Amino acid sequence: MLSLPENCMNTAKKVNLNGLLTALRRTNLTNYLDTTPRITCFAPTDAAFNKSGSPDQNLSPDLLTQALKYHTLQGDYIGYTSTWRDGQELTTLAGDSVVVKRADGAWWVNDVKLLQANVMISNGVAHVLDGVSIFNPQWLLLKCLLRSVVKRCSVFNC
Repeated sequence: MLSLPENCMNTAKKVNLNGLLTALRRTNLTNYLDTTPRITCFAPTDAAFNKSGSPDQNLSPDLLTQALKYHTLQGDYIGYTSTWRDGQELTTLAGDSVVVKRADGAWWVNDVKLLQANVMISNGVAHVLDGVSIFNPQWLLLKCLLRSVVKRCSVFNC
């Protein structure tokens, strides 16, 4: 029997990506990832979340949202590895770039290896990662702080 691809959340459940599910539930991204066309999701394993200090549970919702956006692409292309070029830069939803490269017979996103590539989801593709270090938490913190300052200044007209 042919089964159609499911959305990001249901796919994450089926492959036991509980850290990702926890992270998505703490943000407002679940509906976006499940319904927006042409999504590419870089999905860390639970071991990767645990190894990096459980950002799914320990980051603030704002920082977690930015981290998840850094793990997501959206656009006119779908991020199947067959469309990637070694050394290609891809722009994330966070507005930052990641570099995909081919080394040791595997694809890497920055310094993180893809464990399972090209997992079809109903609105795009997911790649299971062995780490979450493809984002820089200090940079995310700085971006969130700057965004917060800008919002306060615009509220107080400074």
